[in-house]
Amino acid sequence: MSGYNDDKIKKALESNEVPDELSPENIKLMLDQKAPKKKREKISRKTTRMIAGTVACAVICGSGVYIAEQGNLFNTEKDSVGLLVEDYSENVTDKKNPETSKAISVMPCARSYEMLYNMLGDANEKYEDSRKDYFFYGGDDMVMEESAVENAMGTITDGEIATNAPSAINPGNDATATDRTEHSDTYNQEEGVLEADIVKTDGEFIYYLSSGSYGKYFENINSLCTVRAENGVFAEPDIVDLKDVFKNATAYTREPDTLSVLDMYLYNDLIAVIGSNTDYSYYTCDEGENSEMLYGHAYNRSYSETFVAFFTQGDNPQLVDFYSQEGYYSDVRISPDGFMYLVTETSSQDYDIIEDEENINALVPSYTNDGDTCCIEPACIFVPEEGIPESNRIFYTVISSINLNTPAVAELSQITSVASASGNIYCSANNLYLASGYEKTEITRVALDSGSITPVATGSVNGYTKDQFSMSEYNGYFRIVTTVNTWRDSLWDQITGETGRDINNHLYVLDMSLNQVGHITDFGIDETVKSVSFSGDMAYVVTYRQTDPLYSIDLSAPAQPVILDELKILGYSSYMQNWSDGLLVGFGPDADENGRENGVKLVMFDNSDPDNLNEVGIYSVNYNDDEWLYSIAVWERKALLIAPEKNLVGFPVDMEYYENDTWYDESKYMFFSYDNGEFTLKGELSTGQSTEYGKGNLNRALYIGDYVYALSANKFISADIETMTVKDTLEF
Repeated sequence: MSGYNDDKIKKALESNEVPDELSPENIKLMLDQKAPKKKREKISRKTTRMIAGTVACAVICGSGVYIAEQGNLFNTEKDSVGLLVEDYSENVTDKKNPETSKAISVMPCARSYEMLYNMLGDANEKYEDSRKDYFFYGGDDMVMEESAVENAMGTITDGEIATNAPSAINPGNDATATDRTEHSDTYNQEEGVLEADIVKTDGEFIYYLSSGSYGKYFENINSLCTVRAENGVFAEPDIVDLKDVFKNATAYTREPDTLSVLDMYLYNDLIAVIGSNTDYSYYTCDEGENSEMLYGHAYNRSYSETFVAFFTQGDNPQLVDFYSQEGYYSDVRISPDGFMYLVTETSSQDYDIIEDEENINALVPSYTNDGDTCCIEPACIFVPEEGIPESNRIFYTVISSINLNTPAVAELSQITSVASASGNIYCSANNLYLASGYEKTEITRVALDSGSITPVATGSVNGYTKDQFSMSEYNGYFRIVTTVNTWRDSLWDQITGETGRDINNHLYVLDMSLNQVGHITDFGIDETVKSVSFSGDMAYVVTYRQTDPLYSIDLSAPAQPVILDELKILGYSSYMQNWSDGLLVGFGPDADENGRENGVKLVMFDNSDPDNLNEVGIYSVNYNDDEWLYSIAVWERKALLIAPEKNLVGFPVDMEYYENDTWYDESKYMFFSYDNGEFTLKGELSTGQSTEYGKGNLNRALYIGDYVYALSANKFISADIETMTVKDTLEF
C-alpha cells in the first residue's frame, strides 16, 4: 500500500493547494490518533473501559482505510500500522486487481473526534432551542443547516457508486452437512443469506439456546444445550452454562450477571452464539449530584454490548473465540461469501455529560477484541452530509464483519458505524438496508463486499415499515411497503374536540441510488400492513382492521406497479411464505365478523393466477369463554415449521383453561399436512397439564430424517413424522 500512498501525496503536492487532510495540524492529529497507547492524548483519563491504541484492535474501516494484516480474533501478535483516510470523491481500486472497483460512500467519514464533538454541540444547541420554542411558542420546527459537515471538515464531493458483482456462493452451514441426515433449517428471506435462530441442527445434533426469555418462568437461565438425536432417540444432553463459561474466559471483560443469549448459527465447524449484556452500574454520577439528576440521567448510567461467542461443534462445545461491540442487538446475517455482519444500535452520552472532545469513550461506540477494548476510529464513522439531526446525543448503528471462510476460525474483518441511521434491517446478498422512522422512513443502503461495509445511498419514503419482509431487492430495484398515518385537524375536529387519523398504505419502487421509480397507494384504506411476501415481480400484502384483504401487486414494470386483485377473509396473516408454485401459506390470528380475535389459523392461498386470488384451505384453532390461547408464532415466525418437501407445517399453541376448579397451563405443537385443498391435523406433541404457568413452553420444531422434534427450554419430544407417535422424551 506504500506505493499507493506515495502517489496520493505526490499528487497532492503537485496541486495548487494542499488537501485539508494533509495540513500540518491534521497530520499531527492523525499521528496522535495512531500512536501507541502511552502516547495518545485524546483519551479521557476518567475512564477505564477503553484501552487506547490500535494494538489488537486494528481493522479495516471504510473503503479508504487499510491495514497490512488481519489475524484471528484472539491473535494478540498483530501490530498497528499507519492509516490513511482517502478522499471519498475518488474511486478506490484494488491495486492487485485494478479492474475491481470498491463501493464509494455517499456519506463523509469523520476526520476527528473533535469534529464529532463539535457537530454534536451544534445539534444540541438546536435541540435546546427547539425545546424552548416548544415550551414558549408551541413547538416551532428547527431547520438543520445543510452545510453542517462542510463547516466542520470542508467540502466533500460524492463519488461514483460502484456496482457490486454477485459473490460466490458459500455452501453455508457445516461443511460436512451433506453427509448427514436430511434436516430442516431456519428459513432465510433471501437465498444464501443465512439468518440466526435459537435452535439449529446439523442432522446429527440439536443445538438449543435457553435464556430468560424462553426458559422457566422468571428464571434467568442462559445455556447452550447440545443433544445427539438418532432416529428419534435422544442421547444424554450436554448443557453449557454460558455465564460460567464467560466468567472463566479471559477474553470476556465484564460480569455476565445480566447476560442474555439471543441467536445462534452453525457455520464451518463453529457454533456462533449471539447475545447481549447490559451493565447498569457502569456510568456513575459525580458526588453531590442530587436524586433528581440521578433519575434524569439513569439511561446514561448503563452500557450495553452485543457479543458473538464461537464454540466448537459436536459433543462438549468449547469456547474458542469471542468478539463484542457496543450497542443493543439489532440483527445479524451471514452473506453468501461467508462473512457474518453483526448490527447493533447505541448512542453517545448526553452532550452536557461528555464535557469535552477528549472524553471519547462517552462520544463514540467501542468494540472488544480478545479482551482489548477500543473506541471506533473517526475514519470508521460515517456521518450525514447535512450534519447530526437536532438532538442532545448522536445515535449510531454499528456494523462489523467477521470472516468465517476458514473452518473453525473467525477473523474480524471490519467495523463501521453510521451516525443517525437505524431501524429495521433487510439484507440481500450484496446490500444491507437500514430503514427507520414513523411519519417518514429514512433508508440507508450499505454495500457489502467480502467483508467491506460502505454506505452508498440514502433516501426516504412516507410512512413506516412493519418488518424485514416489507422490503425486497430484485433485479436492481429496492421495493418497500409502508403504512402512512395522517392525523386529521379539521375545523369539525377542533369544534368537537375529537381527533382522528386517515390510514393509507404505500408501495414504493426505488433504484439502487434510492431514488423513487414507481409508487402505488390507496390500498387497505383505514387498515395497517400485517404481512408482506415478495416473490420475483410480485408482491403480496395483507392489511387488516376487521377482515384480511390480501392484495396481489404486479411489479414487472417498476415504474408502474399495479394492483391485480384483492381477497378478503376473516382474521389476518401475520406471516406468509411460499409453499409451492402457485400456493402461498399464511399464519396468524383468527377473528369473527366483528374483527374480534378468537384464536389462530393456517390458511393456504392460491396465487397461480394473481388476477384471481383464492383461499384453498383453512384451519382454525379457537378458544371458548373458559379458556384462552395464543401462539408465539404470531409475532415470531421462526416458531413455525414450514417444510413443503415433507408436506409438513406446524405451529405452537399455549393454552390456559379452567377445569375442576383449577387453572391449567398446557403447551403443545400442532403438525399438519396439506392435500386437495385442505389442512389435515397429523398430530400434537404436548408438555401436558401444568399448574406452573409458562414452564417450558414449546417454541420451536424441526425434523431430522423421518422424525420431528418439538422443543422447549427444558423438554424435547420426538415423534414419527408420519404417524406422530411419540418416540422419546428428554427432560433437563
